[in-house]
Amino acid sequence: MVFYNLRLTRPPPPAAIYRSAYSPDKLLETLPRANTLHDVLAAGLKAAGANAPYLGHRPILGYAKVPGQDTPKPVWGEYVWQSYATVSDRSKAIGAGLRRIYATVEPESINAKWHAGIYSVNRPEWLITDFAIHAHSLVSVALYDTLGASAAEFVINHSEVPLIVCSLDKVQRLLEIAPKTPGLKVIVSMDPFETLARSQFPASGQILKQWAAEKGILLVTLAEVEALGRKQPLEPRLPTPEDIAAIVFTSGTTGNPKGAIITHRNIVSGYAGMEKQGCTFAPGDAHISYLPLAHCYERLIAVGATYGGGQIGFFRGEVPLLFEDIALLKPTMFASVPRLLNRLADAILLKTVKAGGVKGILFSQAFSAKLQGLKNGTLTHSVWDNTLLKPIRVLLGGRVRFMATGAAPISPEVINLLKICFSCNVLEGFGQTETCAATSATLFDDHRAIGKTGPILANTEVKLVDIPEMDYRSTDKPDPRGEIWLRGPTIFKGYYKDEKKTAEALTEDGWLKTGDVGLFDANGRIKIIDRRKNIFKLAQGEYVAPEKLEVIFSANGTLAQLYVHGDSLQTTLVLVAVPAPESAVKAAIEANILPADTPVPGPPAEGEPAPEIVRQLCKDPRFIKLALDGIVKIGKANKLAGYEIPKKLHLEPEPWTVDDGMLTPTFKVKREIAKNRYRPQIDAMYAEINAEAAPVSKL
Repeated sequence: MVFYNLRLTRPPPPAAIYRSAYSPDKLLETLPRANTLHDVLAAGLKAAGANAPYLGHRPILGYAKVPGQDTPKPVWGEYVWQSYATVSDRSKAIGAGLRRIYATVEPESINAKWHAGIYSVNRPEWLITDFAIHAHSLVSVALYDTLGASAAEFVINHSEVPLIVCSLDKVQRLLEIAPKTPGLKVIVSMDPFETLARSQFPASGQILKQWAAEKGILLVTLAEVEALGRKQPLEPRLPTPEDIAAIVFTSGTTGNPKGAIITHRNIVSGYAGMEKQGCTFAPGDAHISYLPLAHCYERLIAVGATYGGGQIGFFRGEVPLLFEDIALLKPTMFASVPRLLNRLADAILLKTVKAGGVKGILFSQAFSAKLQGLKNGTLTHSVWDNTLLKPIRVLLGGRVRFMATGAAPISPEVINLLKICFSCNVLEGFGQTETCAATSATLFDDHRAIGKTGPILANTEVKLVDIPEMDYRSTDKPDPRGEIWLRGPTIFKGYYKDEKKTAEALTEDGWLKTGDVGLFDANGRIKIIDRRKNIFKLAQGEYVAPEKLEVIFSANGTLAQLYVHGDSLQTTLVLVAVPAPESAVKAAIEANILPADTPVPGPPAEGEPAPEIVRQLCKDPRFIKLALDGIVKIGKANKLAGYEIPKKLHLEPEPWTVDDGMLTPTFKVKREIAKNRYRPQIDAMYAEINAEAAPVSKL
């Protein structure tokens, strides 16, 4: 038996501490050739060579009219590349230009370390600007659209950003909120203003500059900033590992986003742990960048690709076009998230085993043969890979040697399907913004780790802390369980200007309380099984606070007790509820489900079984629909998001009590008990939802 983690202490102070078998004596803090992000670019240049292609994009060659449409369609070219030497040179010049241009507004800033914003979809200028910021020891602050307008205002004000480099389409948004962001003094457009004639902007560059000036903002282009940096150069002001590299904002379920303070050491050690576990890049490797660079997951992969001297090709900014870009780029690794991988799997199944006829039979035989190979540790098949499955591999370009998934759990069936079709490893990882996305990951040769996120990385130590109220303990047999606490060089330094939330997340001796509940299996792999705080993430990445929803839905007097359930492998919620006998029967009578002369029961006495009429209603599809319609109505009245409203309902006639273990002494539902007790009904509801969902016909 292979055990991937080493136990350093034994309970109880207060729980055993584990480290990777790769780092029993000292946690991995750095890369052999890089201590900072500035070093990472230099290491990539040396590994690949000055003229090697580095950052690629597909330019618009022109526009073509589409019959029946008013807006012309862009005509895209092949990938055009900037070399490592070009990016290194440009980043230094742009960094100097940013310092110079801001100094025209605030002269004393020339030698200060201030915060610079980046606001655009993934593109070469995003990374070039980021490296420019690091070459001069500034701090990058990324904004992204899903934060929302009010959150964007908060981020700019809270992180004290005086200058933002953005794509042209974001200029108007920033000027619109300018009265609410008085600290913003300079906006740098990544695009020349001449492109306005082909965009949706109803303004010329001159009018846009005048609008900015009226708001007290200097508006320039990145080309102007770069030219200024070359005309009036400044020596790069190189960072140290402990310098702040970025403030990464992460949105929660309520309130304003939190800004995680990330140092150069945090990010570099994050990738160092991945590299030690085999996730490496080399010249000739290619990565398709489409997951938001504003998030640590994609940024960490970009660091790895750069450090190894690989190529990073950017998508065109639209997910529906992603697979066209992939087919052209032919990446060697594909990092994704469950939601997109599920769509890919659905599309593959529809065109293969679900196609019917002889085709479906052949694919079923191929999949069965390869699945058996997976069980024996083999990814390839001498016959099927070069015949029936070859066209499927072309969907990802035909060169992918490994895939990675994170951000949410993914089903074992999808993992196996991807391994079968693409003949490559699919790594599952666990991490969060506060750990620079790097905590644990499955090993390349561990084909039995499906559903688990692998052993802890060599840059982190972990302990499982008891949660008595949820019946999780680090002494549980056969697998220790508890809240996952982490410590090491990847752990963030706190939340920017938020001591309260920092104290809630970090202990005085440096442990990060993740809020995730996990276990170690017999081989030392981590498996995420719950959340300490009853907040969870659905498959599409949306966070849900079930107790808040239960309070809202309790306004439906027909239902007395409610349990909202969500599954991170699913995109929807389901509801288990106990009817209030009197209200339920009255509602059924009003809806003509029951005769008008049906006796209305009174409130049941404690320990008394539910009335027979209530038992019948709980099985009546008409009443179930009536109750669910009431829930939907309440959800809409409270302006809940669609994913916060349950799609299916199971009714339980018997009231939940403290004695039967369903309720705490304060009459709160024990969520773990409810989940386990109603697992068959929950699974059945999700099966119905998935069966009713429209199949994905194309990627």
